Amino acid sequence: MAIEDKLSESKQKLRETINLPECEKSSFVMECEKQIMEKIVEYVEEKNQLVEQLESLRVLEREEDSEITKIFSGKIFNFDRETDMLNKFEIYQDII
Repeated sequence: MAIEDKLSESKQKLRETINLPECEKSSFVMECEKQIMEKIVEYVEEKNQLVEQLESLRVLEREEDSEITKIFSGKIFNFDRETDMLNKFEIYQDII
């Protein structure tokens, strides 16, 4: 089950227990309410960690894209030189 689903389900359970009148709540119900709130906090923290990891991956991806752009920009700039280098190896084309 996904974190969002677990979080939603836990919030629903918490609403159900919170809506009970205080005089009808047993110590068991109050303990369950406390445990549900603790689970909600765990799920929110887990979700936050995943969001942070995702953002880190996005930053890395942007950096990689930037590096690739720099590389290609440099290759386009040096295209004539590289074409000359490739022409030198035409005699080996049947091997490659």
